[in-house]
Amino acid sequence: MIKEAFYNRYNLDKKKYIKKSPWLTTWEISQHYHKYHGPEDFIQWFGWSTKHKYPHYFPQEQITPLVDISHLYHQKLINRLSLKADVIDYRELSVYNAQDYLFQNLYPVPERLKINRILDFGAGFGRQANLWTQLRKDIVYVGMDAIEGPYCLQYLYYNHLDFPFYDYVFEKSVFLIKDEPGIYHLPTWRADILQKSFFDLVVCVQVLQELNSRLVRNMIKVFYDILKPGGVLYIRDHDQAWKPAHKINLNEYLSKNGFVLEFRPHVMDGIEIHGIPRIWRKIDDRVLESQRPPKFKDRFKSHVAQIDSKIGKPISKAYHILR
Repeated sequence: MIKEAFYNRYNLDKKKYIKKSPWLTTWEISQHYHKYHGPEDFIQWFGWSTKHKYPHYFPQEQITPLVDISHLYHQKLINRLSLKADVIDYRELSVYNAQDYLFQNLYPVPERLKINRILDFGAGFGRQANLWTQLRKDIVYVGMDAIEGPYCLQYLYYNHLDFPFYDYVFEKSVFLIKDEPGIYHLPTWRADILQKSFFDLVVCVQVLQELNSRLVRNMIKVFYDILKPGGVLYIRDHDQAWKPAHKINLNEYLSKNGFVLEFRPHVMDGIEIHGIPRIWRKIDDRVLESQRPPKFKDRFKSHVAQIDSKIGKPISKAYHILR
């Protein structure tokens, strides 16, 4: 059902949204993950995600409760879909989930930077929605992909979460991302639906290195447009150590295109953690303005005020008399 709906929508959209930009629908590697064969594909994805023993990084008392919540949903999903997952230790997958959620909520922020609206770009089989929708019932969560296999798995993954769910490929009228709690699912070629300055967080885990350079540059521009000032672009991959599909230095590119690096741990990839998490923020001009040194006029007024205060404020008194 979902595969047929995906291609029906693809064919409807081809002339208007895809024909001029076919690169919007192209992932460069991992071709054996592109096709959808049925719910049993989850086992392949779970197996890929758990072939590593992920270093926990966070203290056990901090990460274990989140791992338990994530793993419980995966057990329910496997039972509901009658999958045979006893051959893999898929609890490791929930370690990865818990780490991402903790990194995305790592430290206190001002109220204006609180995360309420999330875009998960290149969402794999949908795992990022697990903890966000179970722990936060007030969020707008958008999953986005262009490839048959992951898109279909995301549909199943989202559909079994206890959360309102809306899918573009089944929508017969205009598809809107409303400011109401829910999971909204759409293909990459409909990035035009994403509202500008709407999102607080964009998630890109193990995806940007798999895209062609044109698509990477296009999506960085999209992310900049849709994030609020100060919004987060969360990236977790192997950075410069593994980027098989393009030669862009993302660190330099993001720095030149409106983002500032706020967090990056100085750790050994594959030993102390799997994939280097980075928090980039869309630059907020108000923040830059607040940190600039005062102009000459302001510095002069401040200097005069200090002198005036030391000598009994005769300048202030004279000013009030003259007024």
